[in-house]
Amino acid sequence: MRKYHTVCPECKNNINFEQEGLQEGDHFECPTCGITLEARDFKEGAQGIIEIENPEIVETEK
Repeated sequence: MRKYHTVCPECKNNINFEQEGLQEGDHFECPTCGITLEARDFKEGAQGIIEIENPEIVETEK
């Protein structure tokens, strides 16, 4: 499992999670506000944590 970190662009809360093999363009959910985000711009951070630099909000059809 790899560790990931990002900041939700909607609610501005930190998101820390573990997932196996997250790829550019994969979707994940903010546990605070529930919005769906798309992983963009990975960067190796401190202690081997992968930073998701620019998560994008996924527009859902209503």
